[in-house]
Amino acid sequence: MSDKKQHPIFILFFGKLIQIILFVMIQIIFIPLAIIGIIVAVYKEMGKSKKMGALFHSKWAKQDSPV
Repeated sequence: MSDKKQHPIFILFFGKLIQIILFVMIQIIFIPLAIIGIIVAVYKEMGKSKKMGALFHSKWAKQDSPV
């Protein structure tokens, strides 16, 4: 009888362990992609603001313009 009580705990432990491992693996993959995306977006905004002659943090630089 003691084996039946311990078996679900064993399964729950490994289920949680697999969830944690998968979560960490997904974070390792996607965090660098998010950082690269932020760098690309900031670089584009800097170029757009430079073309317009506005400050980088200006609201005008964030609007799409035909320039």
